[in-house]
Amino acid sequence: MAEIKDFYESGRGDRLIDPFLFPEEIKQFLLCEKRILEALAGSFNLLVEVGSMYGRYLKWAVENGKRYFGIDVVGEKGDVSLLNREFGFLGKWCYY
Repeated sequence: MAEIKDFYESGRGDRLIDPFLFPEEIKQFLLCEKRILEALAGSFNLLVEVGSMYGRYLKWAVENGKRYFGIDVVGEKGDVSLLNREFGFLGKWCYY
């Protein structure tokens, strides 16, 4: 577990979350994932994102009135102050 955390916290894993570097298969997967999320949006109030890194669906959750719980082992990507600066709306119903 320490090696994985070190890999991401060192910045070496950043290229794995840069959408401009994603292969076409990953882009298609994420597009399908978002379509499923939107299709099911009316059936849930809490979105739990496992392996959330920078909170891929945090903004979507807030904009759609959903509670959000992001889980990731990498501390740097889950920095709440960073998310607050980027999105400016983390509150008592968003946990990261």
